[in-house]
Amino acid sequence: MNRSNKLKASISTSLIAKVTTLLLQLTSLPMVAEKFGAEGLVFYSVLLSINSWLMLSTAGISPAMITKISGSSSSDTARVWITNGMALFLVIGLFVSSIMIIFINIIDVKNLLLLGLRSENLFAGIFIVFILFMSQCICLPVDAIVLSFQKQYLSSLAICIGSIASIITLIFFRDYIDSVPIFLLVVILPALIMKYITGLLFTIKENLFLVGLIDARIIKELFLSALEYTKASTLVNFILNVLPVIILAKFSSIEWSSQYSSLNSLILLCSGLFSIISLPLIPALRESLIKGEKTWFESSVKRLKSYGFLLITASLIVGSTIAEYLVTWYFSYKIDFSYFYVFSASLYFSSLIWSNMFFCILTAKDEINKISNIFLIKAITSILVLILVLYFQLEINPFIVFFMCFLIVELPSSLKLEKV
Repeated sequence: MNRSNKLKASISTSLIAKVTTLLLQLTSLPMVAEKFGAEGLVFYSVLLSINSWLMLSTAGISPAMITKISGSSSSDTARVWITNGMALFLVIGLFVSSIMIIFINIIDVKNLLLLGLRSENLFAGIFIVFILFMSQCICLPVDAIVLSFQKQYLSSLAICIGSIASIITLIFFRDYIDSVPIFLLVVILPALIMKYITGLLFTIKENLFLVGLIDARIIKELFLSALEYTKASTLVNFILNVLPVIILAKFSSIEWSSQYSSLNSLILLCSGLFSIISLPLIPALRESLIKGEKTWFESSVKRLKSYGFLLITASLIVGSTIAEYLVTWYFSYKIDFSYFYVFSASLYFSSLIWSNMFFCILTAKDEINKISNIFLIKAITSILVLILVLYFQLEINPFIVFFMCFLIVELPSSLKLEKV
């Protein structure tokens, strides 16, 4: 199967996977709000945020592995990156898990994270998050291998099966799910299991993992590359998408934080509409550059930008018209959304699409360092403004803060980079 056919297969199956994931979210989010109320929805979002915080330690490794493997000149070189990438995931996963166990035994986690929330399941939730984190540390490296070889369609099919299993469980066994942590486990774990099985079978079949290739120098090089991606993407996503959930849950009213938590969950879900194209495109773009196929690279980038601008336009139209009514209905009228809050969320979503376009292109070029500092400055500025306002006991729309920082910090720099 040539590159174009692989890309078409990956995009089409990725679309199917996004549809099943969307169905899972459409089933799970309102079910959380209905079954556990607004407070349960906030607790659910906080547990997701803690999991994202833990994944901050490893998420930069996947794009680093994809870039190195897809840019390898031979299968032997690819095996070196694969073996050491899997070893790096394991080492960091065990280290972070150890720190987490120590942390929850010496810190009043409930007071630190959930002041104002009455949840008896907090420590059960942390235990479930620990299980999910270790599962992802095992699953992500083999998933990165599949993606590097432009066979994302295998991973997408695994996600479909896992998501369908979660949906069936939620629909037919919802009465037996009596806590938010167990609900979270049912939503996330099946897809992880299926992705791991698929990736492991592919790795074994292709004989891509050899223990004897583990080399401390290669692990160090991969680690340094992963740090660059962490700074450009994972750390920024953590600051903008995870910290605000925890901060608002701690310092704002349930009504205010539940609006943000629910809208932010939908934004993260809808962001997958862009990754349908960008995720399988990155290794294909990388391979085209390695082989000197400039025409294919430029035409693909042009189509990527057209798709991104289409999503931005659609987001602004929907956000300014019917979005308020849709999200209110979607959450079974359990949360009272304001028009301005919802519209500002569509502005923020549009800025994320813009950022993801440049991230995809620069990742393929292995030049992410050109804009990583800009992304990080934007994120830090956004969260500092939010904390400063909340310090004076004022409730401010976080989406407006994030969008204004995008206009002031990121947009001018990315336009200048585009001209270059």
